Amino acid sequence: MSVDWTGEKMYGPNYDGQTVRRTAFIPEDNGEYKLDPKMFDHIPNTALVFITLLRGNIENTLIGDYSYNISSETHAVLPFILCRYRKQQ
Repeated sequence: MSVDWTGEKMYGPNYDGQTVRRTAFIPEDNGEYKLDPKMFDHIPNTALVFITLLRGNIENTLIGDYSYNISSETHAVLPFILCRYRKQQ
C-alpha cells in the first residue's frame, strides 16, 4: 500500500515541488487494514491524496527441466481529500 501526495490542495495554496510518499507492507491479507495516522504526517489538511492498494503473488513453477517464476498482481488507485478532525479542548 502507498500514500502519495504531490503538493496539490483542494483549498488554499498548493505546495509546488513538495511530495510525500509513504509505503506499508501488509504481510497477511485478511481484507482489512487500519491505516496508521503517521502515514499522513507532513501532508496538510485539504490535500489531494492518492492511496494505491496492490495485491500480488509469485510462485516458482517447474515445467520440464525449466523453473519459472510466475507472478500476478492487481491494483487500485483511490484519490481522496484529506480532512482531519481535531477534538475541541
